[in-house]
Amino acid sequence: MTSYLRAETAVEDAVPFLPRPLDILIVTAEAPPIVSGISTCIDRLASGLIARQHRVTVLSSAQTRRIALGEWRLSSFVAHWPRIVRELRHFDVVNVHGPVPTVSDVFLWLSSRLPPHVRPAIVYSHHSPIDVLGASRMWSFYNKLHLALALRADRIVASSPHYARQHRSRYGPMVRAIPWGADPQVPSPALQAASRLAAESLTWDRCVASYEGVLLDAARSRYARLHGLTILPELDDMEPLRTAASDAGLLNGSRPSPHPVPVPEVSASTAELGR
Repeated sequence: MTSYLRAETAVEDAVPFLPRPLDILIVTAEAPPIVSGISTCIDRLASGLIARQHRVTVLSSAQTRRIALGEWRLSSFVAHWPRIVRELRHFDVVNVHGPVPTVSDVFLWLSSRLPPHVRPAIVYSHHSPIDVLGASRMWSFYNKLHLALALRADRIVASSPHYARQHRSRYGPMVRAIPWGADPQVPSPALQAASRLAAESLTWDRCVASYEGVLLDAARSRYARLHGLTILPELDDMEPLRTAASDAGLLNGSRPSPHPVPVPEVSASTAELGR
């Protein structure tokens, strides 16, 4: 059902500062080999997390059949949901990027209906609202609907402080602004000192490190909530709920098995969960 790609060995100089790596699923509109701004961001994020010893699977909408009519793109993502649910127990946290009509909205809605012991921690990454010329009123309604769905996530990451403010709610999830990284470029005789100074702080290493902190925080928060803990545990204290048997044991009050089912490492390219 699921086709995994083996990851390359993590870089030798990566600092294994975490007791146990996270198993991360990234759900996005586009990923390599597609060439686009979103695909580039996903590639750098996934590669950076793998370099930090985490295991990453990327599921893009390009892996599910889509109907494209001009600016309209409808995905068959919902048809693959039963298969995706069976895989979710293998992940500590899911990072959903959006808004992507019929993908991010479907995932956020359906995942919120899962039992707590099946649903992994969810971090929603907001890129930018959708606005198509000639249909602004319709997309304005959609953006508001998607915002309501995003508030069902455990954590929210926005690409700018402005978008972060739009997603903050009194009783909603914690929101953090993490700008995407910028690749260094050779300055033109004129590319300005202020611009170069601003770009120097927007490194991909900073972006990946910030994402890592949010993903780890979301996973620890979910574990604490499931076990009724008031203090977030360290990562090596988390006994992942990997099987239906361990889930049932947790519900009956017993401790889950201390031996998690191993999950294969995967590359930062796509893993076809939908097939």
